Amino acid sequence: IVLAIGASPIMADDIDEVETITSISSALVINIGTLSRRTIESMIAAGKKANELGIPVVLDPVGAGASSLRNQTTERILSEVKVTVLRGNMSEIRFTAGLKADTKGVEVSEADQRIGAGEGSKVAQDVARRLGCVVAITGPTDIITDGDRTIYIENGTRHMSNVTGTGCMCSSLVGSFCGAMDDT
Repeated sequence: IVLAIGASPIMADDIDEVETITSISSALVINIGTLSRRTIESMIAAGKKANELGIPVVLDPVGAGASSLRNQTTERILSEVKVTVLRGNMSEIRFTAGLKADTKGVEVSEADQRIGAGEGSKVAQDVARRLGCVVAITGPTDIITDGDRTIYIENGTRHMSNVTGTGCMCSSLVGSFCGAMDDT
């Protein structure tokens, strides 16, 4: 998807190269989808390097709320790296908000699917204000907020949950556009 819009991705997760690759990048996407203890340190190092260089950081907390390792990693990244955009589904963002999230793997839970745009926007706004970043909750109605301004995009479909990787593609697109813009 990144190549299709004219961006140039590189997936680097080894501690011996993440700072170098981050240094030549326009944006950094940290995606915890294929999480391992080895990659956690790489994610933190890349995030800190991006912060040092003023490079926007997008965090996709894939499956946050589903396991202790994912929960601890999400919390650690958010405490050690200044995130520009936090992009996730309702369950993942509810977890980062410190709320009960019925995470079922990488997909939004049925209970969290029933949360309306009003309640969802309150969650997103609270997290955006607390973290000082943009929060994007993707779903049938996408909610994007910086804590003050909130927009809704109503072009989602439940069929997206039948395709693995659509959230990851979305986060990659967000990173691509953050890297192409001066106003992140």
